[in-house]
Amino acid sequence: MPVALDESCRTVGDIRRIRELGAADAVVLKPMLTGLREALAMLSEASRGDLGTIVTTTFDAGVGTAMAIHLAALIPPPRPACGLATFDRLEHALSLAGTTPVAGTIRACGPGLGVSLDEAALARYAGPISGTVAR
Repeated sequence: MPVALDESCRTVGDIRRIRELGAADAVVLKPMLTGLREALAMLSEASRGDLGTIVTTTFDAGVGTAMAIHLAALIPPPRPACGLATFDRLEHALSLAGTTPVAGTIRACGPGLGVSLDEAALARYAGPISGTVAR
C-alpha cells in the first residue's frame, strides 16, 4: 500500500530525510505552511528521488489556493489528484472567478496568480483593525 507523508514535510531537509530512509512513496506539500519558495525547493527535491508529490491547500481563500494550483501545475505528468477544491468549505473565497474546478480539473490562469480580489467580500469579512500602522 503506498504511503504519503503529510504533516511531516515542512522543509527541503525533511524531503531529503524521507528519501534517504525510503520512508514514503509520496509527500504532501502545503505551500501556505511552508511558503512558496520552500515548497518549490521541496518539489524539486522530491522529484530528484522519484518521490511522488501531492499539493493541497490548508482551506485557503482564493489567493492561497491559486498559489497551490500553480505549484501543482509544476508536478510532472501524470499528476496525482491534489487537494485544491476546498472552496465549498468556506463561506467565501474572497476572490473572483478563476480557481473553480470544472469536471475535476482546475486550470492555472495567469499571468501572475490570475486572481482578482472581491473587494466587497473583503470589506464584508474584514475584522476591526486595532493598534497603529507605521508607514
